[in-house]
Amino acid sequence: YLALIYFIIQCSVYGLVFYLPTQVASLLGKNVGFEVGLVTAIPWVIALVAAYLIPLYSDRTGERRLVAAATMSMAGIGMAISVSVSSPLVALIGLCFAAAGFIAVQPIFWTFPTAYLSGAAAAGGIALVNALGALGGFFAPNVKNWAEVFFNSKAAGIYLLTGTTFIG
Repeated sequence: YLALIYFIIQCSVYGLVFYLPTQVASLLGKNVGFEVGLVTAIPWVIALVAAYLIPLYSDRTGERRLVAAATMSMAGIGMAISVSVSSPLVALIGLCFAAAGFIAVQPIFWTFPTAYLSGAAAAGGIALVNALGALGGFFAPNVKNWAEVFFNSKAAGIYLLTGTTFIG
C-alpha cells in the first residue's frame, strides 16, 4: 500500500513538474523564457514555505494521516483549478496550491514506512517503496500525454492526474 501511495504521489508531482513551465506560458500567452521562468518560480517558493510549515504542524499535532490526506486534496484541487478557470491569476494560485501540496506531503508520507517497518525490514521495505514509487515519474508524463490525445483536450491529462491525486 505504501508503494502504491508513493507511486501516486510521484505521478502527481511529475505531472506538475514536467509541465509547469508550459502551463504557465500558456496562462501568460507567452513562449517559455525568462519571464515565464520567473512566474514559474512562484509556486515553488510557496511549496518551500509549505514544506516547512505543514510537516511542522503534523509533528506538533501528531496527526499524520489526516494532514497528509488534506495536503494531497489541496494539491488535487489546485491542479483542477489550474486548468478549469479562465483567469491566469486564479490558475496560478491553483498551481501554487498544487505545488505546495505535492512537496509538503512527502516528508509526512515518509513517516509511515518508518512507523510500520523496523530493523532489517525497514531498509528493504523503504527501498522497495521508494523504487516502486519512483516509477510514477515515468508513468505520469506518459499517461498525461495519452489522456490529452485520447480525449483531444489539453486539460484531460491534468484532470486524470487530479483524479489519481485524490485516490492517493
